[in-house]
Amino acid sequence: RQMCIRDSANPAQSRFLVQEKLARFRNFGGVRLEDVVVVTEDGIENYTLCPRTVEEVENVMAGGPWPPMEDKAPELFRRWGTRDKRTGKMADLCVGCAVQHAESASKKLKTK
Repeated sequence: RQMCIRDSANPAQSRFLVQEKLARFRNFGGVRLEDVVVVTEDGIENYTLCPRTVEEVENVMAGGPWPPMEDKAPELFRRWGTRDKRTGKMADLCVGCAVQHAESASKKLKTK
């Protein structure tokens, strides 16, 4: 917010801001998403396991499963993983397996 206020006063930057659009989000708050990545010789592996695309967020908000059965955003270089509680190291997570596990856990809770 402070950056927008500061940039509004700067003619070189204010031309890129649409004040009417920004006003819609005043006093709204926001979301900060950070990625957990491992830099490798071949690029990166992104261990962030949360919805990131608009489609993913809307699906989860509508009650859809997470993680999805298929990663439809390969450009995010996600490596579906979880921390092994015994070793503390990252372990690969089968995306479809995670969905099945979550559904199984949900059924167990409903039967209690």
